[in-house]
Amino acid sequence: MEIDISTGPLSAPASYSFAVRVGLTLKVQMACISTASILGLFTYFLIQIIRARLSNRPHTTLSHFHAYLVSILCAELFEATSSIMIIQWIQTGHITEGPYCTAEGITRVIGSAGLALGNLAMAVSTWGCVVREWSPPSLKITAFVTASIWIFVLSVVMINYFVHAPSSFYGSTVYWCFIRPPYTLPGAIALVYVWYWIVAGCLLLVYTSIAIKIMRDSTNFRAAGYQVGRRQRSMRKVAFQMIWYPVFYLICVLPTNVMRLWQFSHPDHPPSGTGIIISGVFLSSSGFLNVMLYCITRPSLIHFHREIADSGSPPLLSQPSFSYVPDLGDIDMASTCTPSTTLDGQNLQA
Repeated sequence: MEIDISTGPLSAPASYSFAVRVGLTLKVQMACISTASILGLFTYFLIQIIRARLSNRPHTTLSHFHAYLVSILCAELFEATSSIMIIQWIQTGHITEGPYCTAEGITRVIGSAGLALGNLAMAVSTWGCVVREWSPPSLKITAFVTASIWIFVLSVVMINYFVHAPSSFYGSTVYWCFIRPPYTLPGAIALVYVWYWIVAGCLLLVYTSIAIKIMRDSTNFRAAGYQVGRRQRSMRKVAFQMIWYPVFYLICVLPTNVMRLWQFSHPDHPPSGTGIIISGVFLSSSGFLNVMLYCITRPSLIHFHREIADSGSPPLLSQPSFSYVPDLGDIDMASTCTPSTTLDGQNLQA
């Protein structure tokens, strides 16, 4: 029995049709693009670090934002790897449950949950620096937050694996391996989708708040009589860019959420194979889109090997009544959230 991807309901075919194989291949290809983008960015980071170590006066600055970014990208690698593993099912034409399928499901859940929590940490930290003007956290706090995310995700994933043994908690969901029936409804919501919903709502609130703060600072500069035409335009551009973070996140995760909610609420009329696979393609593009988003909107996070003034502070620190936007673009404004460490171990906090 084959399933027509254009019209067929969600069911378990004996063998994938040609259309299904094409759709799954697109998902794998997008995952490969995401993986290449992430590994390319990691390579660029490594090159900058090596250059800083080899130079006589290292000026490469690292902050808590870099730790959260690396955490996000690692989660993206898990998500992309789970999609690349679908190659096995494209070749065989169907899913065979076993250790390989279980590994794919575990990898997918780790990536999805880790990505959601990593984005939440980055958003809250950015909001704290820009809106609340928090001081940068110490390396211990940053390490604690990052480690807590991964310990929580790995613990929950493995606890569910062992608690439901010898039956399989992770298995076939028709087109790829995830949390299998009958655990799909409670398990997927608890481990993945509830975090998608919480983080999506938080990103909308947090980045909208950041954009409003930047726009207000821009207006305050003009009201104070500063000649800030170029700076004001830059600030408005950054404010606009902040909206893209929740938008891109929703583009990647919303289709999958819609399909799963449809499946949960209409078990007798589940979504078509077309919708399931297309939503998977969007999710597989998350790694690539995140890399592009951070490269465009937060270049100082990406190109962190740069010259710092002798004081270790951003330019124009003599205007302390306005907030510097950390790692959101080259806006020369005062900062309470400067990079906390350099590769040569010097503390740059005020």
